[in-house]
Parts: sequence; structure tokens; C-alpha cells
Amino acid sequence: MLTLALSILFAAPAAQDLAYGEEPAKLAVAEHLGEWIPDLELTDLAGGERALSSFAGERGLVVALRDTDCPLSKRYSPRTLALEEDLAERGFGLLLLGVQSAEDCARDVKAHGFGASYAVDPKGALAAQLGARTTTEVFVLDSARTLRYRGMIDDQYGLGYAKPAPETTPLADALDALAAGNPVETAATVAQGCLLEIEAEPQPREVTYHNRVSRVIQERCLDCHRVGESAPFGLETYAQVKKKKNMMAWAIEDGVMPPWFAAEHTGPWKNDTSLSASEEADLLAWIDAGAPEGDPSHAPLARAFTPGWKIGEPDLIVKLPEPMHVPAEGVVDYQYIFAQIDLPEDRWVQAFEVRAGAPEVVHHVLTFLEEPLGEGGSIHPRQRDGGINGYFVGAVPGQTSIVYPEGTGKLLPANSWMKFQMHYTPNGTEAYDQTEIGFIFCDEPPVHEVRTTSAYANRIAIPPGAFDHQVTAEYVFPEDATLLTLFPHAHLRGNRFLFELERPGQAPEVLLELPFYDFNWQLAYELAEPLEVPRGTRMRVSAWYDNSEENPANPDASAWVNFGEQTFEEMMIGYVNWVPSGPAAIEAAAPKPTRSASSGGSSGR
Repeated sequence: MLTLALSILFAAPAAQDLAYGEEPAKLAVAEHLGEWIPDLELTDLAGGERALSSFAGERGLVVALRDTDCPLSKRYSPRTLALEEDLAERGFGLLLLGVQSAEDCARDVKAHGFGASYAVDPKGALAAQLGARTTTEVFVLDSARTLRYRGMIDDQYGLGYAKPAPETTPLADALDALAAGNPVETAATVAQGCLLEIEAEPQPREVTYHNRVSRVIQERCLDCHRVGESAPFGLETYAQVKKKKNMMAWAIEDGVMPPWFAAEHTGPWKNDTSLSASEEADLLAWIDAGAPEGDPSHAPLARAFTPGWKIGEPDLIVKLPEPMHVPAEGVVDYQYIFAQIDLPEDRWVQAFEVRAGAPEVVHHVLTFLEEPLGEGGSIHPRQRDGGINGYFVGAVPGQTSIVYPEGTGKLLPANSWMKFQMHYTPNGTEAYDQTEIGFIFCDEPPVHEVRTTSAYANRIAIPPGAFDHQVTAEYVFPEDATLLTLFPHAHLRGNRFLFELERPGQAPEVLLELPFYDFNWQLAYELAEPLEVPRGTRMRVSAWYDNSEENPANPDASAWVNFGEQTFEEMMIGYVNWVPSGPAAIEAAAPKPTRSASSGGSSGR
């Protein structure tokens, strides 16, 4: 299933004003995720003082808020009781955090038979540190006290409803992910409950490498800035990070790193790599303070990177027929290499991953289902015009794999030819690259085919010296559609992009805006929540080009610039990945037959 990362919290009014069926308030919930939580002193029911860490198990600690005045908190009492045994088996401790008096908390224990540790926090010292909002929230801390999940136990109970059984279990999912050493996909969820009254303020702390910066680096930088990946230097240790602190400050302040260019008022985006306001402020404060290392005991758990294929063992691997030589210097034009796929029958692609043989010099990879002209001359009908109508799969540094939503896939025809568009960027050292792509196939033909189409302009004429030349194109969806991913594409003169949607009879709305387009980072923007649009909706894409001398990347400000595939020419393409979503499309799409190269066949794995 396509995971939807929620960024809002539904909360009820205070307990005395709780009215079931009312529209709940909305509050942000992603606060403090990924942060180190200090080892606060808490008071247990016996009046003793205990450190937060003393309540943890081998794998970490789950903190569950309790308030006996809140109806939803009461409803979750049996579920909270059941957590005790489950968490112990998983290696986690459970701390019940009462936001009332010790007497009220003691009555809660007696009423429900809780055996877990219970701490009294009437002023909300720990609740403030966690950024707690409601009385039913739970918080998962790993064994390094990094906040890894916050939100609901499950979705069985809410304001004005009670389900026979939960439909989603995000807490259990988060615990499973942590136990397996995997990232928590849905780290923040809605937790309906009564709003908390918190008197305490979060405990101030010095920002150090170990208690804060290392966690931000892990989350935002290490996918690329580690051995064997595309970045030019590593950021895996304190010494490495400190050595690059001035470069980091420049990159952060100029918005160069992490590479993300979508305007804040667009999205949300599933693959958003940008720094949050607090992350940016803490990194810059740490650099200004001289990059203090801090206490090594506050360091996060080491991040585990999946060896080999991130998507799992592929069903099919397609690679460049021969290693490609990349010189140490100069400019390398786009390289087009063809490979025929040994596939006896049609298959449907559920996931793919692009692995560069020399990631340090691979700028981007796009592939098209297209035969070389010398060996038949035919072109797959969806890939005519050099791929401006669409592409098959592609990758840029930091975005090398995609898993399509459940029930969807891309058709890979039997015995296809695949054309690789390889863009190499020499880095001072001679290299050889043999990029390969791994595909995982659907177990069964999908209900919907993922389609890649585009709004494009292939009649481009940018005048010499033009600073802000606009080119616009449109794509009209021929049927009801669910939009998944947007991918703007231009070359060295591309300056900014705008994607707009105009539903029939409605005013245009901004879907994606890039105030600054960087050719060096051709990112795809995955919608956090797939967007449904009706048949006849127009996707209008505009791009602006800087052909002036003020553009340092401009090959020749005195030249007219026309459409072309090489970087000194220009393109204007707004790709979109989408699936048909109307009732007619569902009826037409299932079941889908497949064809064998020699006769009819099925796509069983």
C-alpha cells in the first residue's frame, strides 16, 4: 500500500467540553521526531525519583499518556493493559505517564490492574519535552532515546465513533520496523483525545553533535554522504562533519543542501528531503557555537543500510551491455545505450531500483522502451519523440528506487529493447560505469497500469540574452486519474517551474512550484497523498529560462536556443506518473491478459 505520512493531529476539546461528533481541532504532530529526549527525573507512584532511562527495555521505551477524566483515554485502558505483555516480548519497556495527581493515578492502576511502571507528571515536564498534545498519545523511544514514533495506538476509537476492531495499527507497525532495524514509515499519526494543559516548559539543552546534529545528518545526509555513494565526501563521523561545517553552513543558508526545491506552500511530498525549521536552526546554532561534540553516550543508534538491493532480490536485472568510460575531465554529452531484455512474456513491474556502477559520476539515468533504428527501426508507441511523452524508469542521486502502490504496475513487454539515457559528469578521476536496473514483478497483473505522460513543448526558441523566458505546455487527462509523481525536466538554462491543475469548471490551482530549478538535481516529487482529478482536468506546466550572461551555467548567452536532447540545447517537459481511477477504468483493467513472445501466456512468477 502507498504509505501516507500524516502531518496533522486531531484533538478533542478539553475533557469537560468534550462533545462527540464535533469536528476536532487540527494541530501539528511531527514535532521532536528524530530528536534525542533527555534522561529526565520522574516521580513514580511510591514517591521515588527515577530516571526516564530506568523504565526502558533492551530495545527502548513506549510512553503512553493517561488521564482518567478523558473518555477516550478510558476507552483505551484495555488496549493499554494489553500493551504491557506485548511490549515486554518485543524488548520494550512501557511507562504510563499520568497527567493528574498521584491519587488519581493510583486509582487508575487499581481500576484497570496495570502492572507497568507508572510515573506522575501533573505539570507535564516529560509531556512538554515530548511535545505531547492529547491524552491518548503514545511515544516510542529507541534504546538511544531517539523519538521514533508518536501518535495513536490504533484507530479503533475516536471522537464519536468506535469500530469493532482496529483497521490500522501504526504503533505495532513502528515496533515491528524498529525490531527489524528498518525506518518507521509512518512516524506520526493522528491521536484523538482531550487536549492537555501543560504548565512545564521543555528543558533547554546545548546543541551538540551527539545529541542532535548526528541525528539530523543520519536522516538528511547519509543516503548520499557515505562510502560508495554519489556525494564527493562522507559525513559519517564527528571528525568528517566538523571538517565540513563551514561548507554545511553555506549550503544550508543558500538552500543548496539537502537538495529539495518545492515551495513550502505546495505538497506535502512523500520524499521531501528538506530540513525542518528546527533542524536548520539547530545545525546553524551548532556551527556558530564551534561544533561542540558533546557526550558520546547521547549518540544515536548507528543507521543500518540495506546491503545489496534496497527493494529486495530482483526478478530481473537489466544492465548496460559494456562498461562506459567516463573521462577525468571535460563535458560528456548524453550517452544512449541499447539493451535487449531477455523476457519471454509480458510482465508487470511492481518496483525498480537503479544502481550505478560509478555513482560518483552518474548524474541521472532515464530509460525508454525503444529499439535501435539499425535493428528494426521501430519505437514503442509510448516512447516516440525521444521520450518527451514519457519514460519507463529513471533515477537521480538520492532517488534511485520506487515501489508502485499496491494494485498498480508498469507494463514491460516481452523481449523489449530498453534505451538508456546516461548523463555522466566527470569529477577529476577517470571512471568506468556499468549501470544496472533491478525489477520486481507483480505477482498478478495489476488492476491499474502506472502511466507516465507529460506536458511538453518541442518548439522552443529562447532569444539570446533572455533572462526570464517563459515556455508553457498542457496535458489534458483523458479519464479520471490519480496523480502519483511529478518530474520537471529542463537543461542548463532552466530557472524555475510551475505545475498547475485546472479541473473542469474550476479556477487553476498550484500543484508544484519550484522557485529555483537546478539542472544538477532533477528530482521527482512524490505526492504524500495521491491526488484524484476528474476527466478533462488540465495540467498546465510553465518553465522559465535564463539565457543571459548572469547564468553561470549558460554555455552561450549570445545564441538562440532551441529544443534538443543535449545539455547545450533545451527541453521543457513536465512528466506525471498517474493511474486511471474511474469506475470504467476499473472494469476495463481487470483481469489483464499478458502475451508470450511465442504464444499466449500468463504472468505468474
